[in-house]
Amino acid sequence: MPRKAIPTALLSLSGMVLLAGVLAACSTDRDGASVASPVVAALDAADAEITVVLTGLLQSARDAPQDAESRGKLGMAYEVNGFADAALESYRQAGELDPNDPHWPYYQAMLLAHRGDLEPALGHLAASIHIDPGYAPAWLWRGTWLLDLDQLGRAAAAFAEAGVLGAELPATVGRARVLLKQGQAAQAIQLLQPLSGKQRHPYIYKLLGQAFAQLGQADEARQALAQVGRSGPLVWADARGEQKKSYEGSLSARLSRARELMQRGLPKKALQAIEGLRKHYPDHQGLLGTLSEAYRQTDEPERSLAVLQHGLQVHPDYYSFHLNIADHYIRSGNGDRAFAHLQRVIDLNPAVSWAHAQMGLLLLERDRLEDALASFRTSLHYDPNDATVYYYAGMAEASRAGWNEAIRLFGGSVEVDPEFTLGHVALGRSLAETGRYDEARAALAAALRLGTHPGEVQAARAALAKREADTK
Repeated sequence: MPRKAIPTALLSLSGMVLLAGVLAACSTDRDGASVASPVVAALDAADAEITVVLTGLLQSARDAPQDAESRGKLGMAYEVNGFADAALESYRQAGELDPNDPHWPYYQAMLLAHRGDLEPALGHLAASIHIDPGYAPAWLWRGTWLLDLDQLGRAAAAFAEAGVLGAELPATVGRARVLLKQGQAAQAIQLLQPLSGKQRHPYIYKLLGQAFAQLGQADEARQALAQVGRSGPLVWADARGEQKKSYEGSLSARLSRARELMQRGLPKKALQAIEGLRKHYPDHQGLLGTLSEAYRQTDEPERSLAVLQHGLQVHPDYYSFHLNIADHYIRSGNGDRAFAHLQRVIDLNPAVSWAHAQMGLLLLERDRLEDALASFRTSLHYDPNDATVYYYAGMAEASRAGWNEAIRLFGGSVEVDPEFTLGHVALGRSLAETGRYDEARAALAAALRLGTHPGEVQAARAALAKREADTK
C-alpha cells in the first residue's frame, strides 16, 4: 500500500507555524519527574474559529497540568488544525504524564510517518503496541511502513498479526503486497482472487493485474486492470484516528463532522459537537441549519423550530429555513402554516422540487385538483426521477377517472423505481379500469414478486379477478 502523500500543511510547517515557546513553569509526571507546561503555538495567522478551539483546550491543559488526557486533546487539536510540531510535543508530554496510554505514542508515530520519517515512527508505534498489542490498525500501519522500508519478513508478520486480530481484508491485501515484492505472484493471486469476489475494491484488482503481469499472463492482467478505474489505496477503520476529527477548529469542518455523524445515525453526538458553538456564532446560517436538524433527529422538534425561527429573523430570505419550517409544520399536521412557507420557498428558489410536490399534496387536501396537478408537473420538471411524485400525480388523475393519464404517470413511477410496489398496484388497478386485463395482471404480478404491501397487492388482484368475471 503506497505511503500517503505528505500533507502540504506539514511540509510547509516551518514557514507557517513557529512554537511560541514553552512556559517556564513545569508540572510533574506520576513518578515525580518534571513535565514541561503545555505548548503554546503562534496563532496570529490562524482563523478565528481555530483560535477559539485551541485557546480553550490550552487553558484546560493549564488548569490540569498533571492530566495526560487534557494534554493529549491539545495535541490532537494542534495536529488536525495544522500545528504538527506543537502536536508532537504535546503528545510527548501526554506520554510522560501517562506512559500507560497507547494513544500518545500512536499519534506521534502517525505524524512522523506522514512526514516520511518511518524509522522513528516505527519506534513510537512499537511503544504503543507494547502497551496495547490488541489494536489491529497499529499492526496494519506497522506492516505498511515496514513494507515501504523493504523489511518484507517483518511486514508479513505484522500483517498476519492484524489478520488474527480481525482486520482480515486489509491484512490479506498487505500480505499479498509482500508476496508481490518477493516475486511470488502466484501466491499473491491465491490470496487476492477470493477477496475480489467479496470486495470489488479497485485496489484489489490493481494488485491482481500486477500479479498476472508478473507471471506474463497479459490477458488476465488486462481484465483485472479494466476493473480498476480510479484506484486509491485500501483504507481501514481507525478509531484512534477518528477521535482527532472532533477537534477540527474551522467551523465548516466541525459542521461537516456533525452532518456526517447524523448520516451515521448518531445525532446526539452531532449535537454535542456543535451545540456549544452557538454562543460564538449565534447567527451563522450553516450552524443554525445543522443545529436545527440535530434537534429534530434527537426528538426535540420545538427546539428545532425555535432555531429555524431565529434563523428567519436574521436571514429572512434564506429559503432553506422556510423549507425546514414547512417540513416541521407538515409533520405536525399544520398545513396552513406549511403552505405559507412552501410558497415562500418557491418564490425564493423555484427549482426546489420537494416544495412543489408538498404544495401539490396540500392543494389536493383543499380539493384544488388542477392546481395540485400543476404543482406535481412542476416538481417533475425539476426532478424527473422522483417516483413518489409520479405516484401522487397519478392518484390525482385517478381521482377524476383520468385513467389514460394515470396509467402514464403510474408507469413513470415504476420506470423510475422498479421496486415501488404501490406504483405497480396503482398501475394494475388503472389498467383494469380501461379493460387492459393482461397488462393489469402483469403489473400486479410484478408487485407480488416484490413481497411488500401484501394487503394492497392481494386486494388489487381480487378486484381484478372480480372485474374480469363480471365482464364474462
